[in-house]
Amino acid sequence: MANPHQDPAHPSVTFTPWRRLAVVGCGQMGSSILRAAKLRSLAGTTVALEHSGAVRKRVGELHLADEWGADPSLVAGADCILLCVPVHQVLPVLASLAPHVAPGAVVGDVASVRCGLEGAPALLPQASYVPTHPMAGTERSGPDGGSATLFEGRWCLLTPQPGQNPQDVTRMVAFWRQCGANTKVLAPNVHDQFCALVSHLPHALAYSLCRTLEGQCMSAAELQAMAGPSLASATRVAASDPALWAGILQANRHAVLKALDGFSAQLDTLRALLAAKPETQQGSGGAPSTSPPQASTQALLQAQGQALLGWLEQAQAIKTNTPPTCPGS
Repeated sequence: MANPHQDPAHPSVTFTPWRRLAVVGCGQMGSSILRAAKLRSLAGTTVALEHSGAVRKRVGELHLADEWGADPSLVAGADCILLCVPVHQVLPVLASLAPHVAPGAVVGDVASVRCGLEGAPALLPQASYVPTHPMAGTERSGPDGGSATLFEGRWCLLTPQPGQNPQDVTRMVAFWRQCGANTKVLAPNVHDQFCALVSHLPHALAYSLCRTLEGQCMSAAELQAMAGPSLASATRVAASDPALWAGILQANRHAVLKALDGFSAQLDTLRALLAAKPETQQGSGGAPSTSPPQASTQALLQAQGQALLGWLEQAQAIKTNTPPTCPGS
């Protein structure tokens, strides 16, 4: 599927299929890449490297790759290697693959955090390292949670460090466009701040909201069963793998803490608007107002209601004024 969004830095790029594409880690993301590559003929040969025996068995049953196994030597001869493992596993896995990576190979990971991975290119001096983070996924995990269309219409963020071969960056851009994604190149620190706001904070809030349901007027199970769609939408991603998200939140903790501070400030404002109590208004010079108490109380309540309405309207404007797409780069 051709990508309708053209990056100004990479206009009208064409893609030549990889000779041998190796995907390391076959959960939702890795299996989706393999499915997309198969559907769109993006590689001559696809290889799946997976340490879990149960997942390897499922890869074979689903016919996700031409070759699969647990031996790192499977990546030998691959001109593209994509790591789809938790962020804390990226560097150890790269080190285990290094002896088998072919000179000139284009290697990347799909980790949602760049902080702590600055040393990745040094582990593979014979290759180009082009990290790519597709902003896609659902709460489903494992190879059965993948889809060939997972990346269609989504953004893939590329964060190459200075000095990487521009042609290899362009080729990775072209690959992700063929998978159906929009592409944008970001500096690693900007990437982490962006992801903290649009992905990591929403996940943290979804987990927090689920915890808030405990110990209330009825059980959390009853609350969820009887609720309308708004609660389900707000907590959907809390069904994601807790171990995966604990690693992501810890890895990007500085940016996530900053995002939480911003959100907490907004909650404080909302709480203050709701908690303000009407007081008897005083006339000039401290004398009691000649207005009836009920009228002055109603006026203050109306003023407080206007302040709350203004706060909500500002939030609505931020949401509704969001453009449907943003330019690539």
